[in-house]
Formats: sequence, structure tokens, C-alpha cells
Amino acid sequence: MATGIRCIIQDGGRTAFWGLNNENQNFEVTIGTGTCVGQQRWVLMRALIRLKIQVFPKLSSSRCSGALANGYDDDFVPVTTTTAWQHTSLLDVGVLQRDRANIKYQSLPQVTLSALVETGQTESTIAVRKQRSYTGRKPVIWSALANNPCVNFGIDGTLERLNTTLGTSYTLNASVLRSFLESFISQNYDFGTVYTNIRPYWYDLTTIRYISETWDRHREMRQRILANNMISGENIPPRRTWDLYANRVVPFWVAFEHPWPISHAWVSDEERMNVWTLINGFEWSVPIPEDVNLDLIRVEPQSGESGRREDLRKEEWKVDVPTIGSVYRSAMVVYHLNGLARPFCSQPGDLESERCWFRRAWTLQEVSGNSIIGGETDNRWTMEASVRLMFKTALQALQTMTRRGVYEVLWQMRTRVSTKPLDKVAGLAYVLSAKSIPIYDEMQSEEDAWAALVDVMPKVYLQELLLYPEPGNGCKLWRPSWSQVMTGALPSFGGITRTYEVVQTGELEGDWYEGPCIKAGNVWGLDDVSDEGIPRQGELAIKDFTGTTHTFKISANHTHPIPDGSYILISSNYFSDVSEHWVVGWQRRDGKFAKVSVIRVADRIERQRVYELRVAERCRIFLC
Repeated sequence: MATGIRCIIQDGGRTAFWGLNNENQNFEVTIGTGTCVGQQRWVLMRALIRLKIQVFPKLSSSRCSGALANGYDDDFVPVTTTTAWQHTSLLDVGVLQRDRANIKYQSLPQVTLSALVETGQTESTIAVRKQRSYTGRKPVIWSALANNPCVNFGIDGTLERLNTTLGTSYTLNASVLRSFLESFISQNYDFGTVYTNIRPYWYDLTTIRYISETWDRHREMRQRILANNMISGENIPPRRTWDLYANRVVPFWVAFEHPWPISHAWVSDEERMNVWTLINGFEWSVPIPEDVNLDLIRVEPQSGESGRREDLRKEEWKVDVPTIGSVYRSAMVVYHLNGLARPFCSQPGDLESERCWFRRAWTLQEVSGNSIIGGETDNRWTMEASVRLMFKTALQALQTMTRRGVYEVLWQMRTRVSTKPLDKVAGLAYVLSAKSIPIYDEMQSEEDAWAALVDVMPKVYLQELLLYPEPGNGCKLWRPSWSQVMTGALPSFGGITRTYEVVQTGELEGDWYEGPCIKAGNVWGLDDVSDEGIPRQGELAIKDFTGTTHTFKISANHTHPIPDGSYILISSNYFSDVSEHWVVGWQRRDGKFAKVSVIRVADRIERQRVYELRVAERCRIFLC
């Protein structure tokens, strides 16, 4: 175990040993004979809290000893007064506080939110059942209370309402509590804003001081992830979430919760209205269906295009638009297939409608293995088994699309519609990118956005793009342009073998191929495309080292002509003995490889014969 903290955890007859590696933040837990290894240390912390296990740290490095003796540095933050964690992060603080709060909530009195109280509408007039009322022990406050400025209550009245809502009996003798309440009231915050900011820390007031520090770190994180028009990192948290307890939109760092994303189709302009609301502090208008009320459904609002602070909104979109897909990964997603918060119903032709959830470009990145279909009504026929099965089948196909390759994802996108053509490219950023994601720049052309996306794709996808049967008609020959993948025929390779990465992209040197290369091969029989039969049959002739010519059966599973002639062949696979597809082209005067098309050696025996000639040499060649 590397330097870090080693803890002995004792709970009755159970003993566990925990070690934390300072370099890669792995943890290892041993309880009895079982061992668990993971990347996220807070998973362990949550488990220990649920077991109510006390942790007694035993320091195994001088750095830990120094931190404990001389005070806490950035990496050593005490979480609560009752546990002895010494190495944690501010996110860990939030996770621990949240778990503690959830235990407290179970003993709170029940509260009811009803449509009648919130909006004046009777429940019988509301089609969606779950929008009519909520009853439970979660400390949800009424909108009327949330909207009231705390200056109307004064500091004593504000504290009284917080105590009543959260089941405590704090007094203003706690200086840290008085200080924060006075600060909030002086800024003319309403009760909902104060409540959403202070609730995560309420059951351990010693952690309130982390509010400002958390904000600073969140701001630094947002600045750090954006560099050179690229977004680094895969799991970027959302910028804001809707705190349903307080009915306020807040920065993600305030809530310290794993959000339930809402995925919905947009209704037409004629059916949509822009609403200004206290829920987001009137910072931007919220576009919603005209028959939907935000006080009935506390869901995450989507930002409108016009309103106050438009310059700030566009800067935020650079990061928020392409990274929104990370919110949906492994999360419980609520799907509103007929429009945000609208009653779910299925009519003939719904799946083909341009307003259907399955036809919108942005929803492609909002697919999750965990889902709930929202908008259920009392009319059971609208959610009959056959309808559920239809949507479930369609969702399952989307959940596995990346396993079937880049062209499956592109096919899914080309069948969808978007208000702006650029949105189709941006909607693929999270689905197809690797460690970095291009920013969203609404002034960018689709081709430029596509080029930026290709540069950050996993190499296995580049391997498939190399096998596009035609030369690219954009800035690159080796891979298709955006117009080609959106309008041309997309190839199907039937489970291409993916091994080592044969294509690399480079900003300075350019793009290159590294793998098997046959310097000269004669192709004939694939020039005539008048015959509609596919695949077309042809032959490949290769000379061995003795000068003897060997002929192989080849085919073309596409309609692009390949003139008879001699070509350079590069493989789709790092190992030439399993190479079924070969890219044919010629070498330009500058030494770069210019693609002409793709051939296939379908027969396994023929592929073995090509391999046994030993004429395929490992080479590195730049692509144009």
C-alpha cells in the first residue's frame, strides 16, 4: 500500500482494514476474507455510515502525521464531530452530510404538497396523477414560503421556520449560524434560496464554513476543464440542478445530490411559452409547453434562448451543451415522450412524428439503462403493455448502439431532426468522444464541428471511419465528411474485428496510419457499378518476394467504383492475418496516402493465403 491513511475499522466482531493511495485514490477494504477495490472512496464512506461504524485513523506516512499535528490542509478536512475521517474532499463532505440528513428525514412529520395549495387547481383537473399531490417525510416547503423574502421574517423568524421544517431546535447562540443567516438576509434572499443553501449542512453546523470554499473550488473546476476550445474530462457535473425541496434552481455544488435527469421532446413553437419565474431567480426565461405549470412539476428547467444575461448564457453553453450527456450516464432518467410534463399517450404515427422523443437530435445522448416513463394518467389504455413494449424496445436499441459501431450511432442521428443543423453534431459529442469534448460554438459550421469531434473520438471509431468506401469530399480524404455521413449510404461491416488502433489524429503532424501495408496490389473487376447486385466480385493480384503472382478473390460491399489498376493497400486491422477489409489508394508526391475505396477479402482461407505471403509490412504513413 502506498503512502496514505490506513484505518482499522471495528464494529462488534467485524474488523476491516482500509488503505488510501495518495497517487491514484484507490481504496481497498478487507472485512473477514472478502476484499473490495474501487476508485471512488466515498462509496466506502457511505457504506460505513450505513453500518454506523466508527473509524479510527492510524497514520502511515509523515505527511499524514504532519497534517494531523499542524492543522488540516486542502486534502485533510474533518467531516463531522463524531467521525474521525482525516483524508477527504468537499464532495465527500456533501455525501456524508446527505446520508446523515436522509436518516434524520425519516423522523420528520409528514408534509403534503397539493396542486390546490400550489396553483389553485383542483386535483380532478390534472391529468398526470403524480402532479396532483405529494405526501411524505421529505422536508419539502410550499412555494408560498419559498417565495417570501427572509427580511419579512427577520433572523429569528427565519431560524424558527428552518427549525420547524428540519426538526431541530437551534438557537442564535451558534455564532456561525447567526453569521450566515445575517449574510443571507442582508442580500435580500427569499426563504427558498436560504433554505437550499443551508439545508445540506444543517445537521452538522461545523461544516457550514465549507459553503464559500465549495463555491471557489467549483468555479476553479469550471475554469480548469476548458482549454483550447476543448473540454477535458468525461464526468462533468451539471452547472445547475433544481432543488425540489426548496423549489429553487441552484448550482450543482449547493445541492450535493445525484440528480434525476429529465429527458423530453420539445413541443412546437406554437405550443410553447417562455416563463419568468422566481424558481431560477428570474435569471432566464424557461420554455415549457403552454399547458404545463412549473409549480405542479418541480423538474429541471431548460434554458431559453432569449432573456437577461444572454452573453453569460452563451459562454455557459460552450461547456454545458456538449457535456449534458454525462448527467444521464447511469442515472435514473425520467422520460417525457410527449413533451415536458405532459400526459403520456400513444397514437398511431407518434414514433414517426418530428416532435417525438425518438426523433429529436438532443435526446440521443440522454439514453440511460435506468429509466421511468413520466406522465402516467388514469387512462390505462394509454400505457397498455404493447405501448410500453414498443418504447422499451426502442430504448434498448439505443442503449447498445455504441457497441455496434460509429455508423450505427451516425445512422441514429441522421434519422433525427433539430432546430439548428449544428445541433446534430453537438448531440454526438458526448456519445462519440473520449477523454475530451469539443466546445459548443453556435457560429461554427457543421463540417468544422465534425472535424473537431473526429479529433477526439476513440481510435476504434477512427478505424471504422477509415473504412468508409468513398474518399472524403471535405477537408480529409481518409474519412467521410459530415455531409457524407448524413446523406450518403452508410456501410455495415457486420461486427468488424477491433484490435489495436491503426489511425491516429494529430494537430501538428497531421493524421496517420500505422499498421500492415501492401506496397503494390493489382485490383480489377470492381470498376463497373451498373450491376445492382451487391457485393460486386473482383480479384486482387499480389507478387511475392520471388516475383510470383498470386490471385485472390475480393469483393466490394458498396457502390463506389474502383478503377482497375495498381494500388497501395492498408489494413483495417493491426494484424494482417485477420484483416478482412483493406483500404486501397495511392501515394501522393508529398508521401501522403490518398484513399480511393475499400475492398473485402471475405473468405477466411483467402485471408490466410494473403497472410502467408508475408508481403504485408508494418509501416507508418500519413493520411490526406
